[in-house]
Amino acid sequence: MAKNLFQASDDYVKLVNDVANEIGIGKYVEINVFDMKKSNKDVIKVKKTSEPMEVSLDGEDMIDVYLYEKAFDLVEEKDKRFWIESALCQVAYDIDKSKIVIGKEPTITVPLGVYDKYHDVAIREMQLAALTVQQIKDKEKQEKEEKKQKRNK
Repeated sequence: MAKNLFQASDDYVKLVNDVANEIGIGKYVEINVFDMKKSNKDVIKVKKTSEPMEVSLDGEDMIDVYLYEKAFDLVEEKDKRFWIESALCQVAYDIDKSKIVIGKEPTITVPLGVYDKYHDVAIREMQLAALTVQQIKDKEKQEKEEKKQKRNK
């Protein structure tokens, strides 16, 4: 394992699996939970388990959840659950392709200075920005598919 990465404590492994089961992703993927001993900004990250690691662990459809236990230890249970759910909501299972997809849901980032000034308005505006970009992507994808269909006729 990496120098700053260790197996998470049993309490956090259980908490991550509980949240995964509550939101429904737990029945589609196996979850490995690790503790990041150091972090510059993230309290939690989610990644697909590498294929060689899946083979060595004799599993498939696995994700790795990296959490910064030091930060988790400082907050209440509701905050821990919120952080975990926010990270796990990035994970989806494409049943048609039988594979895990991570990060397809749009996310927003609000600088703290802007949030301090505008509060909920800042969140709504950044959400609008993310949704607008997603609409453009969806429209471009649809137009590309329509062009492809016209060429194939």
